[in-house]
Amino acid sequence: MINRRRNANLDLLRATAILSVVIFHTLQFVDQYNPIVAKYIHLGSYGVDLFFVLSGYLIGSLYWKELKFNGFVNKIHFLLRRVLRTVPPYLAALALAYSAVFVARGEAFNWGYLIFIQNYYSQMPFFLVSWSLCVEEHFYLVVVLLLPKFISPTNIKYNIRLLIFLSLLPLVFRALNYDLSGHGFSYYSTATHFRFEGLVLGVLIAYLHSSTEFKFTTLINHKKSALALIALTLLLLPWAPLGITYVFGFYVVAIIFSVLLLFAVETAETVIAKSRSVKQLAYASYSIYLTHSLAIQAVLFVKENYFDLPMVVHFVMTIVFIYLVGIAFYLVVEKPTMRLRDMMVPSSKRQVYA
Repeated sequence: MINRRRNANLDLLRATAILSVVIFHTLQFVDQYNPIVAKYIHLGSYGVDLFFVLSGYLIGSLYWKELKFNGFVNKIHFLLRRVLRTVPPYLAALALAYSAVFVARGEAFNWGYLIFIQNYYSQMPFFLVSWSLCVEEHFYLVVVLLLPKFISPTNIKYNIRLLIFLSLLPLVFRALNYDLSGHGFSYYSTATHFRFEGLVLGVLIAYLHSSTEFKFTTLINHKKSALALIALTLLLLPWAPLGITYVFGFYVVAIIFSVLLLFAVETAETVIAKSRSVKQLAYASYSIYLTHSLAIQAVLFVKENYFDLPMVVHFVMTIVFIYLVGIAFYLVVEKPTMRLRDMMVPSSKRQVYA
């Protein structure tokens, strides 16, 4: 029997990630606000990095469990499960995004979006949120095709060192582009080789969590101190120089989210994590992420052409509309594609695939 029980604490992290991204993107289109507040609002952009850590943990958990149960990983089966889970909703959201772009600007379709290379453009023409999907799809290929060639079936310390080394590579790549760190949202912040550390650290946490040799008692016993240090780091991060933030910030944030992930999987589920609202946000987080920019633009169009909405009304209306569109997309597109995936490529009887 397949255990499909979800970890409520992980759902809370998913809900936090999507709320952070949605609020950050929404506030970019409302009236001006205090510059100091703006610095902290920008922390919401790191919600994507939390998604990376969670995705790395998911793909790592599936990989290590299958390797442990079967002694090998069925690469084609493993990859098909992930592709059929992520790509169909992406294509549906891409169709919606491009339809809006075509109606508004008459812009030609960019075929690179079908092979996930748009995050390597100097500037993405539309559907900007899709950059993170490119990073994840590229990472899935690396995990399936390359990880088995380098991972050791017995040498745990070697595997840990390897994953830590891989996680540091994006920091090195960003350091080599230090003078280019002021380019904002562009190739230098979206290309896969600049942004995959969270995914690797998620895989590392999954590996440590799957090993009976590793206990996190010391970390759990100092949970309050760790959370206080995390809070202090996040308070100071917006004030760091741009170059320092660009080179080191993403890695620091990935480590913070990895620690929070460890707390989530090693401690009892919290009351708020078990709430219905958190569960709904977590289940629909992918759909909300795919469609929220389109929902933001729709409300903005209404504001600019029909009603001059006050800032608070504009913000609330946008958040509500994002939620409604995301839930509808989940029910109409994402949930049916998951069922289709399970019919076409059933999960192993001894393995849980999300």
